[in-house]
Amino acid sequence: SWATAQSALRYLGWTKDPPSFSLLAAQLTRRPPEVDATMESLMQGGLGVLGMTLRAIGVGASQGFAQWGDARAYPLLVKYIDEPRENEQSRLEACFALPWVATDAQMKEVVQKVHGESKGDRKKDFVRSCYLESLVRRPVKEATAGLVDLIAPGVEMEVRHQAARAIGMGGVTPEMAAALTPKLTDTTTRADAALAFLLGGDVDSVGAALLAYEDVPAEEMENLKDAYNRTFGYWSDRNYEAGAVARWIAHADAARYVRVK
Repeated sequence: SWATAQSALRYLGWTKDPPSFSLLAAQLTRRPPEVDATMESLMQGGLGVLGMTLRAIGVGASQGFAQWGDARAYPLLVKYIDEPRENEQSRLEACFALPWVATDAQMKEVVQKVHGESKGDRKKDFVRSCYLESLVRRPVKEATAGLVDLIAPGVEMEVRHQAARAIGMGGVTPEMAAALTPKLTDTTTRADAALAFLLGGDVDSVGAALLAYEDVPAEEMENLKDAYNRTFGYWSDRNYEAGAVARWIAHADAARYVRVK
């Protein structure tokens, strides 16, 4: 029943039937207060079926809200994401759903949340990574501009990669390009700055980004290839409508004409 409910909740959201909004919202509060539904807790035994049920309805409700696209769901999803005792897999699905219900102004709030989560704490790092995924899925230029400072030495590698993807997916403005260009000279940030240009710059910036690899060890280019390859696990109709897919193809084609080493 709970496996069926996951899909049913998604399609319920797709119908946008007004009375069902409160039903979707209720699924995000079904965890009993004393229950820890995290994967670590579930693996310790005794809560397997309950944990899978809570995960399923959390995923279903998140997907339902994403299909609905109503900004009223934004605070509900944020509260769910920020609760450390909810299941991580369903919280990640809530992060996937968040950009489809958020306004542009709310996406700027998501950037603030990414900066607000301190590194070093595993649970807080998960939340920061989760919110970064929101920004990759539906980038808003005015919001992703606030991520350039995350491409810096001392920031976790995967956080840098996600920030670069979000910046590139949304498109690199001239102001962002000016801030990113110096980062091509630093071993730590070169791959991330180049990734942002490959995804969201113009054809000239793609060439300049690749030429930054002329006088560095060959394995550095492999780091860029790996980060680029792992970028395209997801895209949506909005990427088509915004011209992003055509831009990615044009930039990949332009890269063929740049000779490095």
